[in-house]
Amino acid sequence: MKDQVEVEIKILKDGDEIVGLWENRILVKHKDGCAEFFILEIDNNGHPRLNNKTWKVTKGDGEIHITKKEQSGKNQIKSGKPPKVITF
Repeated sequence: MKDQVEVEIKILKDGDEIVGLWENRILVKHKDGCAEFFILEIDNNGHPRLNNKTWKVTKGDGEIHITKKEQSGKNQIKSGKPPKVITF
């Protein structure tokens, strides 16, 4: 018999709900009304991993803001110049 594996993805906080689920994307609606796409990737061992990028949808006037998240530990990214804001 093959070993069965249960995968648990812990991304929800109190008040969050999943509003969409696709092959490699999860759309979570947060308590404050904004929504966020989480992207799953499969590693070399066949295990799912969360991509370090998320797409957050909030109220606004058709602007896109990109920020770099600070990481702790040995994989810390040194920040350079922030990207420019793209508007429509």
